[in-house]
Amino acid sequence: MKNDCDDPVSKALIMKNDCDYPVWPIATSNAGTPSLVPTSYVLQPGQSNTISLPPSWSGSIWGGTGCSIDDSGAFHCLTGGCVSHTLGCGGESDLLQPASTSIAAFRLNATDGMDYYEVSFRNGYNLPIIVAPVGRRSGGDDKHHCTTAGCAVNLISSCPPELRNSDESLGCKSACQAFAEPSFCCSTCNCSHNRYTQFFKQACPKANSFANDNTSTFSCIFQQDFIIIFCPSSSTTREGEQQENGREGQIEMPVAESDVQEF
Repeated sequence: MKNDCDDPVSKALIMKNDCDYPVWPIATSNAGTPSLVPTSYVLQPGQSNTISLPPSWSGSIWGGTGCSIDDSGAFHCLTGGCVSHTLGCGGESDLLQPASTSIAAFRLNATDGMDYYEVSFRNGYNLPIIVAPVGRRSGGDDKHHCTTAGCAVNLISSCPPELRNSDESLGCKSACQAFAEPSFCCSTCNCSHNRYTQFFKQACPKANSFANDNTSTFSCIFQQDFIIIFCPSSSTTREGEQQENGREGQIEMPVAESDVQEF
């Protein structure tokens, strides 16, 4: 007889904005997985919101900045916007992730029963971001098990001149975006790091910086909920480091705001 407890269930994803400006969390689902609801809304500074992640969901989440809707209904952002200019990035053209944007990626309930998650700067960078299991301590000596991905460091001011946009509010480009050369835009197993991916990696070792950077993909048992924090404080990331070292400390679940503005 089948035990209902063996069926995968939805889990909570808390998104919290610790930036001093509004952030629009935007989610896109990979092919074959359901869309999240809602796919976009605004978090004012200090606000948090909780959504449900379907079992076996995979996709990407990022924070748009400087977003607005014009008179024609088109959705525009300074960073993190979509090619289709649709709220929630639901168009076929939006399968490509936006440039100059920090990305959080998930693959839940994989064939081995684990959740996989990461923060990626492969497309560039627009704001600090971390992803962590809620209330889960690390798995001993395994630095990739149930630990915090990403970091609190702000890379805008230290962005190499050749990767800078005309305005700091437009984020820091990837080398592929800046130069459009095959050596910087590769996506095969022959990809390797370069001076620009090293810039991102040295500044934030727990974020992926190029296509074959497998040093910063993390896993945790399927039962855990997750939290994404935009512009986390240094104290929050120190708690994550304590988790890695097996000491006390864990990411706490914030109280969700009830007045999150949806478009």
